[in-house]
Amino acid sequence: MTSPRPNLDPSQPTAERWAAIESAFGEASGLAAAERASYFAALDRDDPALAAEVRSLLEASDPWWIDESLVTLPVAEPMVPDQRIGAYQLVRALGRGGMGEVWLALREGQDFRQHVALKIVRAGMESSELVAGFRAERQILGSLNHPNIAHLLDVGETEDGRPFLALEFVEGHQLTDYCDEHRLSVDDRLRLFRTVCNAVRFAHQNLVVHQDLKPSNILVTSDGVPKLLDFGIAKVLAPTRFDADPASSAAGPDLKALTPEYAAPEQIEGGPTTTASDVYALGVILFQLLSGRRPYRDVGADRSALLEAIRTRPVPLASEAVDSDGDVERAGQVAAARKLSPDALRARLARDLDAIVQRALAPLAADRYSSAEQLAADVERSLNRYPVSARPRAPRYVAECFMRRHQVGVVLSVLAFASLAAFIVTVLRQSAAIRERSAQVESERKRAVAVSSFLQDLFRGADPAEAKGTTITARELLDRGAAKIERELVDQPAAKADLMTVMSESYQNLGLYPPAEQLAERAVATLRARHAPADSAFAAALIAHGMALHYIDRTRDARVEYDSALAIRRRLGDTTSAVVAQTLALEGSTFQDDGADSTARRLYSRAIGLRRASGGGEVTTDTVLAFTLNNLGVLLRRKGDLNGADTAYREALAIREATLGPDHFETLRTLNNLALVSGARGNLAVAESLLIVAADGWKRVVGADHPATAFALNNLGSVYMRMNQPAKALRLFNEALAIRRAKLQPSEPLIAVTWTNVGTALQALDDRRGALQAYRAALAVRESVPGPETPAVADLKKAIARLEKTTRR
Repeated sequence: MTSPRPNLDPSQPTAERWAAIESAFGEASGLAAAERASYFAALDRDDPALAAEVRSLLEASDPWWIDESLVTLPVAEPMVPDQRIGAYQLVRALGRGGMGEVWLALREGQDFRQHVALKIVRAGMESSELVAGFRAERQILGSLNHPNIAHLLDVGETEDGRPFLALEFVEGHQLTDYCDEHRLSVDDRLRLFRTVCNAVRFAHQNLVVHQDLKPSNILVTSDGVPKLLDFGIAKVLAPTRFDADPASSAAGPDLKALTPEYAAPEQIEGGPTTTASDVYALGVILFQLLSGRRPYRDVGADRSALLEAIRTRPVPLASEAVDSDGDVERAGQVAAARKLSPDALRARLARDLDAIVQRALAPLAADRYSSAEQLAADVERSLNRYPVSARPRAPRYVAECFMRRHQVGVVLSVLAFASLAAFIVTVLRQSAAIRERSAQVESERKRAVAVSSFLQDLFRGADPAEAKGTTITARELLDRGAAKIERELVDQPAAKADLMTVMSESYQNLGLYPPAEQLAERAVATLRARHAPADSAFAAALIAHGMALHYIDRTRDARVEYDSALAIRRRLGDTTSAVVAQTLALEGSTFQDDGADSTARRLYSRAIGLRRASGGGEVTTDTVLAFTLNNLGVLLRRKGDLNGADTAYREALAIREATLGPDHFETLRTLNNLALVSGARGNLAVAESLLIVAADGWKRVVGADHPATAFALNNLGSVYMRMNQPAKALRLFNEALAIRRAKLQPSEPLIAVTWTNVGTALQALDDRRGALQAYRAALAVRESVPGPETPAVADLKKAIARLEKTTRR
C-alpha cells in the first residue's frame, strides 16, 4: 500500500498545498475500501487538515447524486444553417466531437455584428453525464480569462433544453500547420510554444487540467497569436471552487474522447490524471514542432501498442527523428520548413532540446516537469542559451552555455590572447610550410608530366607513320597502354593509379569487363600500398573497381568497394557531393540486381534528395541525377509501376540529351529503357521506333559488336514477337546472340536469355527442332552455374519436354 504524503504546513502557498491535495486524492481514489481506511488512519496522524480535504473530494466525486429521470431531454431535430439558437443564427458547421457540435454563428444587434463559435450538445446524444460535463466546461471556461485561451462569451439553452456555449471564434490554423506554412525557425517555434505553455500554466493555476492538448486544439491566428481551445474533457482539481456539480468535474477522463497519440500513459490506462498529464501532451507537441514527427508514430493510435511502446522503449530523441526512416527527401523538406539543412537541424535539436523533450515525455509522471511553468522556463533558458534544468549542470556544460551567450566577446578575447602566440607560431611555421608546399607542387608537377609523357608516347604509337599504315583499334590502344604502365611508371605510383583508373573505365565503355576489373584492381592495390586512406584518387579507384566488379556480377564485392569509397569521402568531410550521390546510386543498383528492391530504392531516394537539395548547378544539367533516375526507372518498371518508371526515364532522358547529346552512350541507354516502358504499356509502334533509334545509335557510338547494341537488338526482337513478326525477331535475336557469345562469359545469364528468345521465335515459325536445340543451349548455360534449380531452369525443362513429345510424333 502507498504511504501517505509527509506533513504539510497549512500556511504553505496555495499552489503547493493544492499539489499535495491532488496527489493524495489520486492515491486514495485508487484504493479499495479496506486499504483506504488504513490510508486515512495514517494520514490523520500526519496531517489531519489534508485528510479532511481529501475526504471531502472523495465524497464529492461519488456519483450518487445523478438521477437519470431528471435528464430526459426531448428528441431534437438536427441543426441546419440559418437556424436560430437563442440570439444566434447558425452559419456553418465547424466540427463535431463526442459531446457536441460546434457551429460558426452570427449575432447581430442594432450597432454590432459578432461571429462566435457556438458549441451545443448534439441532438440525439443527450445523457446526464454529457449534459453535466458540458455544464462543467461552461463553468471552467467562465473562470479562464486569458489572452491565449478562447473566451467564453455567452451561455444559454436551446428551446429543447440543451445547453450551449458561445465562444470566441478563432480564425486560424492549427499550431503545427501554421509553423510549417510560415517556415518558422526553431527559435520562433519555441517562442510560440512557450506562449502555449503559459496558457496551460494559467489553467493549472486555476486548478484545471485540459486533458486533450494537441495541435488541432491550439489555433494560431493570422497575427501569430496562439489560442487554446476545447476544454470538453477538462478536469477540475478543486471542484468545490465552481458552482457546477463536483462529480462531473472530479471524475476521471472520458477514455473515448482522448486522443491516444497525445495522451499521457496514465490517461490511456484510465488512471488518475494531474497537471503532469498535460505536460506530457505538451512534450509530444514540442517533439512534433521540432522534428516534424510524433514520438512512437510507428505505433499509430492503438492504445495497447502505445502503452507498450512508452513503457518499454527508451524515450525517443527529437534530433534522431528528423530522418529516422531513411527518407532523405522528406528530411530535407522538414529541415527546410525550419530554415535549416537536415544536419544543421539535428545539431540544433541535440543535447538541450532533446533533454527538454525527453523530460516532458518521461513515462512516470514524477519524472516529468512538475508544471507547464517549469517546461516553459526551460524553453526560455534554451532560447537564451542558458543551462537547462533537464541536463546536469556540469562545469563544462555551463561554460559552453556561457560561450554561446557571449560568442562575440569570447571570440574577441580569445583572438586578442592568441594573436601574439599566433604571430610567433606563424613565423616559425611559415618557412616549413613554404618548403612543404614546394615539395607538394613539385610532386604534382612530376605526376602531371608523367601522365602527359605516357599519353604522348601511347598515342604516338597509333600515328600512321609510327604504325606503318596499320589501323590501331581502341582495344589495341588500351592493351598497349596497360602493358606500358607496368614498365614505365614504376617510380610514379600516383600517376600509375590515375591512368589505370581511367583506362579501366574505358575498357568498361567498350564492354570489355574482365580486363576492366583487373586494371581497376591494380589501381586500388597501387594506391593502398601508398597508404592513402583519405585520398580522393583512392576513392575514385575504388568506385571504378566497384563498377567493374558489378559488370561481372560480383555485386557483393562491388558493395564493399563502394562502402570504402563513401567512408573516404566522409573522412574528407564530404557527405553531399555529386561523387557521394553517384556512389549511393551505384550501390543501390547492386542491391537492385540482387533483388533487394527496398534497399535499392532507399539508396536512390538518398541520392536524388542530395542532388535536388544541392545548391550547385541546375537540376536539368545534373548527370548524376539523370543516372540515378534511370536506375530508379528500371526498378519501378520491374515492380510494375509503369507511370513512375515513365516519369523517371523522361526526366533522365531530358537531362542527358541536354548535357551529353542525343548520340551519347548513356542517352541511348535511357532511350532503350523508355522504349521498354512503352512496350509494356502496349504502345508497340512507339517502342519499335525508339529501339530502332537506340540500336542504330549504339552501332555508331560503340560498334555493332558491343553488348549494349545487343540489348537494343534483343529488345527490338521482343517487340516484333509481340507484333506477330517472328521472322524479323529471329534475325535480331541471332545478331544479339552472336554479340553476347563473343563478348560475355559462357555462363552469363544474358546468353541463356537470348538463346531462349531464339527458341521462342523458331517455335513460332514452326521450326520445332531448331527451337529444341536453342532451348537446350539455354539450359546448358543456366545449369553451368551451380546452385538450386531456378524458375528459369524449370520453365526451360518444361518447354523442352513439350517439344520433345510433339517432335517424336
